This record gives sequence, structure tokens and C-alpha cells, in this order.
Amino acid sequence: MIEFDIRNGILYSVTSGAQQNIILPKNVEAIWFDAFSGCSNVVTITVNDGVKYIKGGAFLECASLKQIYIPESVNKIHVFNDQYINDCSLANCKGGFSEFRNASEGFEVICKKDSLAEKYCIHFSIPFRYINFD
Repeated sequence: MIEFDIRNGILYSVTSGAQQNIILPKNVEAIWFDAFSGCSNVVTITVNDGVKYIKGGAFLECASLKQIYIPESVNKIHVFNDQYINDCSLANCKGGFSEFRNASEGFEVICKKDSLAEKYCIHFSIPFRYINFD
């Protein structure tokens, strides 16, 4: 059974047990640092539409992660040099580390074309593909 610690729209932690596929609840608006600590068996994560912010380190413990869906609603992603990336600041981001640098081989981000997630993936050379709703 999956347990979510959500307070005021912020996801502070996830306890996944043996669950490998996680779909975030609709009331999550932000994902906090270390939210997935201890979720080393998680293979897929679906971030709900409505999440606006991903804090750095949220997914670092997800060593088995193969795929994550990041919706268009995400407009800010923290990187590990005390910068926050959004559409306006991405081109000026120097250095930093990808949120997904510890993900498993074959990892990919699923996103929409022209989204911040796509731009983030291009910036950090993270494999991605577009979601199709057809």
C-alpha cells in the first residue's frame, strides 16, 4: 500500500512498500526534497496535472526509476546549484545537476512538446519522448 504525506498541497514523502508504479494524487501541487527517499523499487511515476514545482532531490533515491510523466503544469524545477529553472531562466542555467542523475539505465521522461520538462531534458541530455493522447 502506498502512503503519501501531503500537507497544504506539498508532497513531503512517499512510502511505496513493494509498489513499483506510483500515480500521484490530484491534490499534490508541489513535490518536496527527498519526497521519494526510500523508494528504490519504484519503476514508474506519474506526476499529476496540477503539480507546479519539483524541488531538487525529490527523486534521487529512485535507483530503479525507468519512466516519469511530467505534465505541462510543472513550471519550476530546482537544480542542484541553488537555481530554479523555469522557461525564462533555463537558457541562462549554468552547471547544476539533473534531478534524474541517479535513475536507472534506460530511464526516460514522458512529456508534452514545448513543455518545461522537454526543455529540462534537452538541457541536461535526459532521454525523453512525447506523450500522445490519440
